[in-house]
Amino acid sequence: MSTHAPTATHDIAKLEQEIKGLQTSLRRLADDKHMQKLLTIIRRPPPGWTTLAEFALVASVVRSARSQMEQLATLQEDLVNGADMVGRG
Repeated sequence: MSTHAPTATHDIAKLEQEIKGLQTSLRRLADDKHMQKLLTIIRRPPPGWTTLAEFALVASVVRSARSQMEQLATLQEDLVNGADMVGRG
């Protein structure tokens, strides 16, 4: 029985590529052109979408998206803090 841990290969270049891809995705989400358009849409005069059901649907999705963004911000902070602790040994 071997007392040595198996040797693992760390593909730092691939991990760096994944992190940069995440950065790009976060930047796209932060671009507020979609939210600006949504703000314009919700202010359209009648006969725009005006039913209670339509309002409830959009309001629900907005609340859900905001909650997910808050969770993503927490996850990002936890990831960076955890990686920093691991890197220090």
